[in-house]
Amino acid sequence: MEYNNRSKILLAYKIICVLILCLFNESLQQVIKKLDLNEGEICRKSQGSNPEYMCIRAEKCESLVTLIRNKVYPDICSFNVSHPIICCPPIVAKTSIANVNKKANLSIFNEKCIKYSELTKKFSKGTSIVFESLHKPATRTWTKTETYNYSATKYSDYKTEDIFSKFFDLFLVGGKKVTQMEFPHMVLIGFGDVIEENKWGCGGSLISERWILTAAHCYKIGLTNVALWARLGDLNIISITDNARPKDYRIVEHVIHPDFKPPSRYNDIALFRLETEVEFNAYVRPICLNTDETLTPEVLIATGWGRTSTDGPFSEDLLKVDLNFVPASQCNASYASDFVEHLRFGISNITMICAGSIDGSKDTCAGDSGGPLQIENVENSGMYTQFGITSFGKYCGDKYTPGVYTKVSNYIPWIEKIVWSNS
Repeated sequence: MEYNNRSKILLAYKIICVLILCLFNESLQQVIKKLDLNEGEICRKSQGSNPEYMCIRAEKCESLVTLIRNKVYPDICSFNVSHPIICCPPIVAKTSIANVNKKANLSIFNEKCIKYSELTKKFSKGTSIVFESLHKPATRTWTKTETYNYSATKYSDYKTEDIFSKFFDLFLVGGKKVTQMEFPHMVLIGFGDVIEENKWGCGGSLISERWILTAAHCYKIGLTNVALWARLGDLNIISITDNARPKDYRIVEHVIHPDFKPPSRYNDIALFRLETEVEFNAYVRPICLNTDETLTPEVLIATGWGRTSTDGPFSEDLLKVDLNFVPASQCNASYASDFVEHLRFGISNITMICAGSIDGSKDTCAGDSGGPLQIENVENSGMYTQFGITSFGKYCGDKYTPGVYTKVSNYIPWIEKIVWSNS
């Protein structure tokens, strides 16, 4: 075991030596920085109680293999003769991204999914409601020759003081209107002390009688606007003649993942508790959660009320869009040269999912944050299974920059502890 680890370190060391040569390449100068610091000096401050980033020899950096694997290039502090001294992340930071948790009781999630699916039979009795095959996803999938080409376009940095909020804002591009009862787990999250002055700004999904799953950055908009309202059962925010059955609930508790530390993009997940239990009906019932970390559907469905183009208006209608799964290695290439401080370890295939469209005609964007990335549940009629939470992106509807979603299966133990700890 020690020999294998040593071999990996030496391999990474050779790679970092090659990267040094890249410092003379203008296209990589924004990726790899030379800090002019000596070995043993602190090269970057860490948040919370985590250790600081230290300047050490490349072959002694235990995090280096993970960085190289994720195509994230560490900064160069200096050189000790021919040995590169790099800015090495602390091990604790690496493990927090992996979100190591105790094993969850997966039977609870399966039982809840079956229980909620029984509601479809209950509400369809004596009516003409049909829950089966409500959504037919696109059949087009990835091929070996038809993939993203991120190197085809070079993007400049954002020139704005509000870079953090722009990076997180997501919305549906190329979406289609949802029919009544098609996505009964969808939640619209509002900000404002009173419902009459409320502003809708995020999405979410109902996962139990009292809890909503959403993105951590949906907790607050600006400095004072906290998420306080949840609307369920709606289709069109304005219309009262769309055959929807909307009902508003007050949010009384926000549980943000403890490892979500802005401006870092990792662990963008939260749970909001409602003041009263939700009244289930044909228009409102929970979604199932994916517990299999190895399962990766080729086509997933995103839903939300967000914008329909980068600078376009927010949609009054709930929209849906089919997105193709994008491997983390390809997704990393799109984000490696931008927002380095926000994605220090690159796109993590442990905690994140990337999805987009081959031609860039479909995407999520501003206003869709917190909403679900899902597939139709084939075992339980009328149900969906949530794989991701809409988290962040750079450009809306651009084939070179897919959206990034929080990977739900990685946080199953955390969700169970909060939502079903007394079950």
